[in-house]
Amino acid sequence: MKKRFNVLRPRTIVLVAISLSFLIVISAVMALPLQLTIFSVAQSPRSSASDSASSPTWSIVNSPNPTPNNGVFLTSVSASSVSNVWAVGYFYNNSDHTLAEHWNGNSWSIVPTSSAGINGGYFDGVSAVSSNDVWAVGERNTNVANGYRTLIEHFNGNSWLVVPSPNPPSNRGDFLNGVTAISPSDAWAVGNYRNITDVNGYPEQKIFSLVLHWNGASWKQFTGDGLPPGGDLLSIISFSASDVWINDGFQALHYNGTDWSVTPPFPLVDGGSPNVFSIGGASSDDLWGVGSYFAPPPKPGYPSEELTFAAHWNGTSWSQVATPSPSKVDTPAPNNELLSVAAVKSNDVWAVGLAVTKNDQAVHTLIEHWDGKSWSIVASPNPPSTSDDELQGVAVSGPATLWAVGFAGSDSGVYSTLILRTVNG
Repeated sequence: MKKRFNVLRPRTIVLVAISLSFLIVISAVMALPLQLTIFSVAQSPRSSASDSASSPTWSIVNSPNPTPNNGVFLTSVSASSVSNVWAVGYFYNNSDHTLAEHWNGNSWSIVPTSSAGINGGYFDGVSAVSSNDVWAVGERNTNVANGYRTLIEHFNGNSWLVVPSPNPPSNRGDFLNGVTAISPSDAWAVGNYRNITDVNGYPEQKIFSLVLHWNGASWKQFTGDGLPPGGDLLSIISFSASDVWINDGFQALHYNGTDWSVTPPFPLVDGGSPNVFSIGGASSDDLWGVGSYFAPPPKPGYPSEELTFAAHWNGTSWSQVATPSPSKVDTPAPNNELLSVAAVKSNDVWAVGLAVTKNDQAVHTLIEHWDGKSWSIVASPNPPSTSDDELQGVAVSGPATLWAVGFAGSDSGVYSTLILRTVNG
């Protein structure tokens, strides 16, 4: 999944867009005691516009923030039941620290993670198989030049522990963006590793795909046929041990239990490739890829419009399906992105992200729903006095419950966890 952060962070993002978000600077990690504080929410949070008055209602659920901190961000969410939901990310306090939060059916709480290195650590993906089998992946800083290396932690029902993970030789770092766990002896993690080489006297960065597999005893790098050598692998999902899917932003890859193969690319839009940040769906012949694309300027003197994008896979090919973009009309710098997608069933699919509102040019949450016929915007709350609210992940925890996680940036520049729930989806 695409990660967007509001303070500088040295990660190459697939999309270079006009946005109110910036990337975060990785610095030194130290073991700090955690005190819990609840991000307070006013009685009547603001809601992003909805296209349907009868749509399910999303509400803000109180979530803790470690203190002290200079910013807290949730990047991914996964659930194995209505009482076992995990959200992960990181927080900054002089250095960066991994963050894991758990929903037990009644409330969210912070669960301490293992040390993520000397200088910092981040979680970018999480996958829960059961209450005692949860994986979180990201990267850690090893306190050496260009020392970002893969980070994998496992929750065994009692505590989070770092599990050794492979790192290909690189001089610009190794990163993990997503994870999917199928069983205690079968899990996959994806990302990239990077090298700078000299090309005719000029430095050139090359990005290589990275696929890791857990066999129940250890993580190994998977280098089988069918995997593209280059590219950043952004997200991964699985339906079984022989039905696993990866998204690299421009195309999807499928694992049949033996080999990987590449599907046809996502459809072009206005002559260019979309940026697909996440894939999800009800089955392997009913998949969705969501993200954004750049449309031509709507008026002379206006920049290109970044609009939402969705494509559907029917088992044979991808086809674009129209999605609304709330800030498209009369907005000088429209910025609309769908960053994560999850399906309850074929006619009940949800995508979350962000949109710049035309009235105040602030970044607010965006939730869209597929009812089997069309995508529509569903009202999504934003905490009061905030101007940079984004939803990074969405997950299903039961037949009528979904969770969306991200962060809320206050008008004064304070960033806190943001968790939304609908119980009548």
